[in-house]
Amino acid sequence: MAHDKNRANQPDQPRAPVDKVQSALEILVHNATEEFGFIPRDVYKGVLRLPETKMNHEKAVDALDYPSLVAFVKNFPEKHQIADFSHRVVAVRPMRSLVGRDRWFVDFKSTRIRLQVMKKMESAEINQIRETFGSLRHTGERSSLAGWCFEAFAHRVLSGGWEGPAPQLTHMPSKQHDPPVFKTDPSSQPSSFEPCTRTTKQIKITKEFKDVTLDKGVYYKPAAVNNPLFDSFTIDRGLDGVVVISIFQMTISEKHGGSSDGYLLVRNLIDRVRELLNDKAAEPEVRYILVCPNDTQERQWNMPNGWNDSCIQRGHRGKAFCIRLPILLLPRTSLPKLTT
Repeated sequence: MAHDKNRANQPDQPRAPVDKVQSALEILVHNATEEFGFIPRDVYKGVLRLPETKMNHEKAVDALDYPSLVAFVKNFPEKHQIADFSHRVVAVRPMRSLVGRDRWFVDFKSTRIRLQVMKKMESAEINQIRETFGSLRHTGERSSLAGWCFEAFAHRVLSGGWEGPAPQLTHMPSKQHDPPVFKTDPSSQPSSFEPCTRTTKQIKITKEFKDVTLDKGVYYKPAAVNNPLFDSFTIDRGLDGVVVISIFQMTISEKHGGSSDGYLLVRNLIDRVRELLNDKAAEPEVRYILVCPNDTQERQWNMPNGWNDSCIQRGHRGKAFCIRLPILLLPRTSLPKLTT
């Protein structure tokens, strides 16, 4: 008993080897889910057979055929048939329905696979992207693939420009002050939007925005997915010398929101511009641009709480606009020719 008592009073010995193994496994599992999604067999293979699993998924993305992807999304809810690529590119999960039969939701398996497919879409023939989007948008809530398809198209157009009649910005007025709710208004007078060919620069979002410069013709895309407020941005100097920061948010939904964390990112971006201008009092103009398809649906951008918080003068606040990109196939007589 005395021996046990003395042993009980001794401090616990460190279990470093066990803790290290546990931490290593957690890291491996996290990396596997980021790379391949949450399907158990993929996570298992991603941890124990990483090179082989990665090669198989990359082959599936490279061989992805957009008509087959559309056919799979349309047919699976009824026929429950998988395609050669499907188990390595997309994941399907049931959606409970209170009325009628349960539905199936289709999305890319992981953020990494989604980015790979979107990158492939951005380099695809422009009308192929149009046709894919036109087919996927009719799948309703069964798939989010149409949204990702449109985002790839928008990045392509905003950075590559197009020939033919330029689209126009439509002002989105707001009657609510904090936070504002910007809505498209058919009676608003459009303003010109001159697209140009830009160099796409993927950057890691940090507090300092050190990768951002005042170089002309740069289209910035955050490397991280699910940015709290925007999908891309540009920085231009107007004829009056004022620097304009255009914040782009892509959506196919009627209503869009965001996170107040995005305001801090915009203010940090403003601080970076001031640093580059060597002028702490500079007030760049911020424009929020909601990018959507060229349909007739009205759009609403519900800005998050905190619109008037932590603002010195204008701060992150600015006017909002809507730009409709020509992704929907229109009669040839009115369809602008996009550059490839």
